[in-house]
Amino acid sequence: MDTLFYIQQCSSTNDEIINLLKSHDGIRELTLYTFDQTKGRGQYGNTWDTTPNQNLAFSMALLQNEVLQSDTLFNFHTANILRDFIVKKTETKVEVKWPNDIIIHHKKVSGMLIEKKKIGKNVYFIVGIGLNLLQRNFQNLPKAGSILTQTKKDIVVVPISAIIVKKKSEIDEKTPKEEADKRQEAVFVYKDGKAELRAVTTGIQDNVNIEILSGVAKDEEIITGPYNVISKTLKNNEKVSKLAN
Repeated sequence: MDTLFYIQQCSSTNDEIINLLKSHDGIRELTLYTFDQTKGRGQYGNTWDTTPNQNLAFSMALLQNEVLQSDTLFNFHTANILRDFIVKKTETKVEVKWPNDIIIHHKKVSGMLIEKKKIGKNVYFIVGIGLNLLQRNFQNLPKAGSILTQTKKDIVVVPISAIIVKKKSEIDEKTPKEEADKRQEAVFVYKDGKAELRAVTTGIQDNVNIEILSGVAKDEEIITGPYNVISKTLKNNEKVSKLAN
């Protein structure tokens, strides 16, 4: 990929990437993403409404003459690639509702909008994708869901700053020598008045929170705070006190 841009907030990633292409004349590929899209556009003039910092919106610009498929086949293969990616990440059944909706358990979790635009001397496919990740409330969108609501039960979600990376030997003194220096994601769990360092595996995340797949139980209390404190100051088995609510 030639260039990747992150933007904190935008109205539509498709509109934003078109503006970027105008200032990057002749670029072959461009990608832009945000966790806060305020006026996403869908097929047939529909809107794509999401909660800030809980979902992902991104757009890719590809030169048309480098896509060796018809417009219809390009849409078809893009939808299937997106479906297969979500299947791999969630290990659940995912369906494509032609031409642009991704469905899990009868709820739309993702949508695409593919446009063709001439910018300068070049023609681009603009591929816009919205993916609901951690949003829970769809009160006004009864046909919508997220990866979280449609695939996970009894999951643990924590602030990204609670996740640290340590040597395996720092987490477990019994780690074999050949594994000792390998890096492992971890959290501190509050247990019996102490901070217990615990290895974890993580899943999907947005701009604020991250899912923990294994290593802690839902009813266990994970210690959170400023990242520098969690990662550098706090020590395994150190005595800690809870802050009053």
